[in-house]
Amino acid sequence: MFTARTTTHVRNAATRLLVLAAALLISGALAQETEPVDPVGADRGMVRFVNLSPNAAPVTLSFANDDGAVLAMTELDGLAYGAQTEYLPVPAGGYDMTITVGDENSQLPVGFTAPYVTAAPNRLDVADGGYYTVALIGLLVPETFDDTPDDDEGIVGWLRDLFGGDTPADRDALGLRVLVLDDDLHASLEADQARVRVVHAAPGTAPVDLVSSSDRGVVASGIAFGDVSGYHTVASAETGLTLRAEGSDAELGTLSTQSITTGTNHTVFLIGTPFEGVPLEAKVFSDAPVLAP
Repeated sequence: MFTARTTTHVRNAATRLLVLAAALLISGALAQETEPVDPVGADRGMVRFVNLSPNAAPVTLSFANDDGAVLAMTELDGLAYGAQTEYLPVPAGGYDMTITVGDENSQLPVGFTAPYVTAAPNRLDVADGGYYTVALIGLLVPETFDDTPDDDEGIVGWLRDLFGGDTPADRDALGLRVLVLDDDLHASLEADQARVRVVHAAPGTAPVDLVSSSDRGVVASGIAFGDVSGYHTVASAETGLTLRAEGSDAELGTLSTQSITTGTNHTVFLIGTPFEGVPLEAKVFSDAPVLAP
């Protein structure tokens, strides 16, 4: 567990390493670490949820199996932007996920009434012994910006500028959606190796490359919004990693050695937006390999 003093030291070190480019602001990487464990009980998998949608909060998630029975877990209630759960045991099987945004106290964008239930199909298939991350990404995009002042400097004003008025083009591409990631934590790793993958969850942001400061150079390239790079194995000498704009030397953030450690699986989420009110940041989940069930 990091202490407040350690956290301050890591943040200060990350700040000294950060290179601002193209007016993009990115915060230091955040790490979540999990000890090696077996799935809890037989015929179960482990699932965690993270809310990465900048304007959809709080979010509540519920599962319904193929018989219609609802699996209720209080840990999935009212998650703020950037919040995540720990891994939770879920009986193996297929589930339809219902994502509800907001409550009676929420002010959602024009055209959305809280609580808002996402319409897109959200399916989760849990295998016995599997590990999964369910990530909510994208935006609640209004169908019209008629009620938005031209001088609105908030996220709705940024959305209006992003879409060039009321043109609906590309709205679906940036709309709210769910990514189900197979965390594949049973893969073996050498003590001097790490596995790293990148999830681009920052709407309105150009594709990115994952680059090592070693001679290896580009580890994964052209990762666009909504894409997952897949795992890449890096050696201990290659764990000095940065996120860069695709094909560019413009660094969006440095992933420090405090976050990228050997013997561990890492998922790097690029989250936020180019809008300064919801700045870009790298969110890192770090998970040790687990024993097969």
